[in-house]
Amino acid sequence: MGNMSVKVPLVVNQTTTIQKTVVANLSSYAKSKPNGAKFLVVGLGNYSMAGTRHSVGMAVLNRFCNATGSSWVKDRHCQGDVARTTVYDNIELILLKPRLMMNINGICIAKAVDKFGIMPENLYLVHDDLDRNFGKFSIKKAGSAGGHNGVKSVISSLKSDKMPRLRIGIGRPVSSGSVISFVLGRFTTEEKEQLPKIMDNAIEVLQTSIKKRASGLGS
Repeated sequence: MGNMSVKVPLVVNQTTTIQKTVVANLSSYAKSKPNGAKFLVVGLGNYSMAGTRHSVGMAVLNRFCNATGSSWVKDRHCQGDVARTTVYDNIELILLKPRLMMNINGICIAKAVDKFGIMPENLYLVHDDLDRNFGKFSIKKAGSAGGHNGVKSVISSLKSDKMPRLRIGIGRPVSSGSVISFVLGRFTTEEKEQLPKIMDNAIEVLQTSIKKRASGLGS
């Protein structure tokens, strides 16, 4: 989602150090760790703005976490909330909700990737999509950020665009009002009624994609 995140000054030294560490470790992970059944799933959003369209990725993860009976634990190292669960008996999932603002959440995710030894191909991002109608969602295997500042931050921090994404459509404002106000606003009453079913269907697609990737079949 383009140009919607509140701008927060980057701590250059911290970001640069994290990037160097992660990039250096990714090659060693690729050599020493099999592409096993462990995945990191991140819900993008602004942690302090739960319930807004821009944070629908976090809402999806909250619903997923509740459905698995897992609990969130604050992880100071990753600067976010982490939950762990297992699906399909042997696929380990690490769920993450970054606590930093959307446009610098790549810092949190880089730390989590390094801590848990996750390759970019096994990192799923769940985020809002302005260019997809409300109720629509899809998996994108890899590629550019498509104007989404949260995804841009992740790509910049990991120096990779190989991570798959689950894009949740929020649509665009029907009036000529501010797009920023729209995405930082809350869903309508009608949308809220539809949202649980949409999120459940999206979670099912997410799990299917992860299962196929774990089996070496791609997404």
